[in-house]
Amino acid sequence: MLIWILGILDFIAAVVLILLKFNLAEIFGWVFATYLIVKGFVFFSLISLLDILAGILMIFAIFGNFSIFTWLAVIWLMQKIVFSYSKR
Repeated sequence: MLIWILGILDFIAAVVLILLKFNLAEIFGWVFATYLIVKGFVFFSLISLLDILAGILMIFAIFGNFSIFTWLAVIWLMQKIVFSYSKR
């Protein structure tokens, strides 16, 4: 059940990251950047380092720095929901 909830939160974080490209959802950007960074430290592993990086890239996106790495973070977060729901 926890994996499903985290998968949904990762999906919402990816959507927020896309919205930040258009200068929308700034307050949600801070919330989900914090979520990704904290989750990365709580479940500390090599994969969690990518969550921390995605959170840092989300902070950069809040300030208008949107790059190819930010799109890779969106893809990373989106694919995590697929794997979250396929582990049944």
